[in-house]
Amino acid sequence: MDSTLDITKLDQLSVIIRYTVINFEEKKLEVKESFVGFFELKHHGAADYTQMICEILSKLDLDINKCHGQGYDGASVMSGVHSGVQTRIKELVPSASYIHCCSHNLNLVISDAAKCHSKVLNFFDTVQAIFNFFGSSAPRWALLAFGHDISIKIRTKVLKKVCPTRWEARHDAIFSLKERYIDVLKSLTHIILTSNKRSEKTLASGLKL
Repeated sequence: MDSTLDITKLDQLSVIIRYTVINFEEKKLEVKESFVGFFELKHHGAADYTQMICEILSKLDLDINKCHGQGYDGASVMSGVHSGVQTRIKELVPSASYIHCCSHNLNLVISDAAKCHSKVLNFFDTVQAIFNFFGSSAPRWALLAFGHDISIKIRTKVLKKVCPTRWEARHDAIFSLKERYIDVLKSLTHIILTSNKRSEKTLASGLKL
């Protein structure tokens, strides 16, 4: 189970059930996963998540006492050992062992590994600095997003921030910068030549280098 904002900025909870199917005739055990759906989450406390899990399983006519495992990310509200969701579920079903989401774990490992090399660290710091520079100013963002050709502004890819925990988001940040690299250089040059703000010109000059 995990939650994320949808395009309308509503928090949607995704639920997947992992289960086994026993074929008694062939004496085989098959592990399957089924996506249950997205559910709107209005409150974000551990008790709210737990209650929703119980309600979803009840509507599906599934007995929570048959649960033998649960998986979430490492957020304290989910994985907390004192009052997190995994602890609350284990109070209901002691056999439901908690396992940190493997995909999220891999993201954290790769992200931490990237911090161990100064060149890689500086690279991502630069990508984030470019995003911060344009993202912190509406005129600068407009200059980069729209340029001088308003007709294609809807299709123009915007810069993305560097997420510290999700490697895929870093890929998006690099890819968007690659796609807009020439536009970024043009915008930085325009700012260096025309800006009346010394701090802005200094920042732009540093990023262009």
